[in-house]
Amino acid sequence: MKNFICPLFFLLSLNCLLYSQELTVTGVVKSQEDNAISYANVLLLNAADSTLISGTSTGEDGTFKIIKISAGNYLIKASFIGNESAITAFKLDADKELEPILLDQSD
Repeated sequence: MKNFICPLFFLLSLNCLLYSQELTVTGVVKSQEDNAISYANVLLLNAADSTLISGTSTGEDGTFKIIKISAGNYLIKASFIGNESAITAFKLDADKELEPILLDQSD
């Protein structure tokens, strides 16, 4: 009986691993004048407690890509010297391209 349970447990565990996907979030950071912002900081936060999950910087064209993210509810925020975006909430259940993140001029 023990020889039957071990392989069965292994097969069930393998099934769970196959369903846990690593997803990707992409987007672009822009100014209020619709100009792409190069080298802005982008932070991905857990929606439940605002803890940092991941972060990246935009490229020269203002685009960013955050990889290897589990499905769930998240917040995203971008910032650049003297500028900051509003925090945006979203649900991630498949690879997602976000609407452009706009930076507001800070006082």
